[in-house]
Amino acid sequence: MDDSIMDGLPTDAFVEILLRLPPSARRRSRLVCRRWRDVVDARTPEGQSHRAKALVFFLNRSGHSPEPRCSAHVFDDLSPPSSSGREIWNSGTGTAAELAMVGCCNGVIALWEEGTGRLTLVNPSTGETLAIPPPPRLPPKRRRRRTPLVVSCLSFGYHPITGKYKIVHLPADDAMAAASSSSWCSPLDVVKVFTLGDVGVGDGATWREVAAPPGSSCHVRLGVVSLDGAAYWVAADNAVMSFDLEHERVVAVEAPLPAMPLGTWLGALAVVGGRLGVAVMGCADSYPTTTIVEVWVLEGGRSGDEEEQRTWARRYSIQGLAPGWQRMVWPYFCHGEHVLTTDVRTRRRSAHAHRLHRLCDGSRLALAHLATADTAAAVPMYDVQAFPYVGTTEPLGEYAVSDTSGLSRYPYKNMLLSLFLE
Repeated sequence: MDDSIMDGLPTDAFVEILLRLPPSARRRSRLVCRRWRDVVDARTPEGQSHRAKALVFFLNRSGHSPEPRCSAHVFDDLSPPSSSGREIWNSGTGTAAELAMVGCCNGVIALWEEGTGRLTLVNPSTGETLAIPPPPRLPPKRRRRRTPLVVSCLSFGYHPITGKYKIVHLPADDAMAAASSSSWCSPLDVVKVFTLGDVGVGDGATWREVAAPPGSSCHVRLGVVSLDGAAYWVAADNAVMSFDLEHERVVAVEAPLPAMPLGTWLGALAVVGGRLGVAVMGCADSYPTTTIVEVWVLEGGRSGDEEEQRTWARRYSIQGLAPGWQRMVWPYFCHGEHVLTTDVRTRRRSAHAHRLHRLCDGSRLALAHLATADTAAAVPMYDVQAFPYVGTTEPLGEYAVSDTSGLSRYPYKNMLLSLFLE
């Protein structure tokens, strides 16, 4: 069979063109014919999300280490002995900025700088970076009294239908949360959203405010995760809220979190096997010095033309977690048949992969014993995060805001898009 897509254009060359287009243009190209659709689905980052690798992000909080302040490592295989990983990006040794990772979509990484609140997009495959204006500050009467962990109120998401990337910010207040009747739960009046590539006037694209329903709130420390075109967070009374990235609406998820037994607490919101998950922490009865992590996953929802009832189901039981020095790596702690943890006993924080095992009774519950850890990396860093990663050569310049004349700062954009838009 001739390996060409049209009029002698090799498929590989066609793929190279596709990878230089924004996702919205790639989605439109799927409508041309079945052959184009198959190539887009098989050879672009969006179509390869189910084959994503584990990306582990390290932040070194020590100002005296010769290592880069931040670095991102990809693990093609978490099973030993192929678990050394490869570095795909680092901030260099000359920067003093402390960066946290907001998220990763289709090979594009979003970073947030502590203190300044500046946001930066990075494409490790091309080396491109793109500055994003920081979220607007809260009014003085609601401003925080100390430097907050704002990154837990940020999320970087992608909508598979519109092909748009959006950054969501929940302007929660730690000081107000501490004074609230619900521990760590902050009142939430609005959700702030930034759409990449939006064209504005004067300074270009800006953050927009979307009103939240009266009485809304968010648990600051549990974080925000983006999944399938929506951002999710936990509110008061174990309610789960979502923000639709397409229609920009804040609604409550029909199924609240499962009731937690006495002596347990919510650990973090996570993404597990492409579904929304939550970790419930508790002390082990037989080993009171260790912690058990029960992972619940939200099942149901729309499947084709049918709408299934949404319910929470217990998916994993992670046993033997040593409190104080052994922690799960959030928010994507589960990658295939492995879960990731980090060791904080020494200045050399590391990431470990633990293999999951199906229970003998044939149930869907999987079990991980952390005593049988396989070391995946050992880097002298402090904070560790994990996300899925699929490399892309998509140019970030497509999302740069326009200048005051309304003209794109990337004049070759129309040349690239003409294949699909004319």
